[in-house]
Amino acid sequence: MLNGTIKISSVSCNKEEDFVEITLLDNNSRLEVITIKMSFEQFSLASIGNRQVKCDYEINQSNKIGKIKESKFIYIDYPISNSYASIDKQKEEVSEIVKQYEYDGWKGSIDSAFNTRQMGGKFKILMERYV
Repeated sequence: MLNGTIKISSVSCNKEEDFVEITLLDNNSRLEVITIKMSFEQFSLASIGNRQVKCDYEINQSNKIGKIKESKFIYIDYPISNSYASIDKQKEEVSEIVKQYEYDGWKGSIDSAFNTRQMGGKFKILMERYV
């Protein structure tokens, strides 16, 4: 049996009816496993065990559930002369460089390179994998 955490939220909306959202978080991967959305009436009936009630739900990233998320940072050289290229072009070039570090399940987050400061022509890349 896997370990998880349940979060129950009351969601107020302007465009639709207010609802209850129940989220199951996997403790190993730290991912949302399933998200359930139901009206307050449905939630009331379900919580007292009175009957089965219908709901909307979404299953998320099922291939990663129960696995442990590992993270690390790598620093890659990126020529300062290329820093004047468009962001899209820079991301494309950085993506090509990062591919050589993507083995044994590691995946690089190219966006992480552009969320932090460049340090002397180096980009900080977040690498993650699930084992």
